[in-house]
Amino acid sequence: MKKIFKISLLLVATLLSACRSSSSSEHSEKLVSSSSEKTSEVTSSSSESSSSTAFRILDTVKNIRIENNYLMWDAVTEATYYNVMVGSTGAEYERKTVYDAHELDLMTLSKVYTCATVVTITAHNSHAISVPSDAFTIICIDGVYYEFYSSPFEITYTNFKVTDYELSWETNANFTEIKVGSDDPRVIPQTYISLPDYISGNAIHEFTFKGRVLLKEGPSFTIKVISHNLKYYLYDDNLKLETPTLVRDDNIVGIIASGLYNNFAVTIGSHSFTTTASNFDLLDYAEYMTSEAFTVSVRAAYDNILYSEAATLNLVYIDGV
Repeated sequence: MKKIFKISLLLVATLLSACRSSSSSEHSEKLVSSSSEKTSEVTSSSSESSSSTAFRILDTVKNIRIENNYLMWDAVTEATYYNVMVGSTGAEYERKTVYDAHELDLMTLSKVYTCATVVTITAHNSHAISVPSDAFTIICIDGVYYEFYSSPFEITYTNFKVTDYELSWETNANFTEIKVGSDDPRVIPQTYISLPDYISGNAIHEFTFKGRVLLKEGPSFTIKVISHNLKYYLYDDNLKLETPTLVRDDNIVGIIASGLYNNFAVTIGSHSFTTTASNFDLLDYAEYMTSEAFTVSVRAAYDNILYSEAATLNLVYIDGV
């Protein structure tokens, strides 16, 4: 009887323990489930908030144009302002911010851009930006802004001059292509060259020039430079040969000349000839002289294409003198 009682108590204790364990498990599952649901709600809420403020890329600004000195472009969806970048990132860089509009009065820029200048535009809002637009080039001519490549802009060259060994010029081009004879062309940014780097020998050399501004090219043209005895001369309408000086010693006439020349054009009375000598004897030309007064004239010459003013002597031929 005692054994039966003990067994009964043991069974009751076992049943009570099992009930407690089941209850604890159910409670734990409820807590885990509740915590999981709350975490899911927080994650979902955070995701929705993040999606509404996440950084995004806006459409690129397109159809940039100029109308009546206003830079204009098509509006970009969701953009609230635009940054207009004018010039390079160096000293010429300028930025204008345009709010709630898609145009900019170019006359409000800090300077008048009379040289070809690149413009790019980006669209923005508080959490989005576009990539920069394609480059658009502007220029102001006589107070009016144009798209550079359709503007009346002309590439010009002026004031060519030779100083010692250097040829220089003035231009509005960014780069100059230079070709001498059959040599390969060279492209340079400066407005001068050292002539010995391009030509040598006594001759007339032809230079072909062509200017460039960004992608725009000007017409080609030629100039000529004379190199003679290691000296250089610009061959144009302003080139003048120096008038020689005549010195008479009895019947010998001496010629003193300087600068550019390679022969002399001589006239004695009615007779003319050329010589490279620096003097001549009048008696060698006695047949062209008369007892009347006659004139000796000498001009410095180069290749029989350039002549100086004439130096003269007025003489009378009497008895061989």
